[in-house]
Amino acid sequence: MIECLYCGKLNMDGALICEWCGEPLVDIDPGTTHNTRPERAPLNPYESKVTAFEAPSAVVLQVRNAEDAYFTIEMPDAPVTLGRSDLRTGLFVDIDLTPFDATKLGVSRRHAVLDWDEDGVTIQDLGSANGTLLNGHHLEPDFRRIVCDGDEIMLGKLALRVRFVA
Repeated sequence: MIECLYCGKLNMDGALICEWCGEPLVDIDPGTTHNTRPERAPLNPYESKVTAFEAPSAVVLQVRNAEDAYFTIEMPDAPVTLGRSDLRTGLFVDIDLTPFDATKLGVSRRHAVLDWDEDGVTIQDLGSANGTLLNGHHLEPDFRRIVCDGDEIMLGKLALRVRFVA
């Protein structure tokens, strides 16, 4: 088994990409089958006191290019849906990204869901029209991936930076 240095989960021998977080499991040398990449550095070491592998008590999602646009999610009892609320149809999401040009940037009404479980914080694409990326890796619909402090989530073309709070 190969342990991913980003999320700590075990993967099958010979795997190139972590099935849990989508990060590469191989070294730059194509002959290796173990992960020797350095741990991901935080964007700003003063922003987070939680390591990438601790369970946070809250998650902050910051909209890229909008310094004062962020959402704080306390550890919820139920999954948190990200997308666009629609008053006409009565569809409401937990995190409404409409004010950030979400329609123009390709965010679906029910785009993705964040959840807390025994693996930590996870994200799952809900079959969105324009897809979800986690650190540049495309997420298959209905398949959960672990989210770490400092990760970037792209909902269509709308970017969110993840921060864990102790």
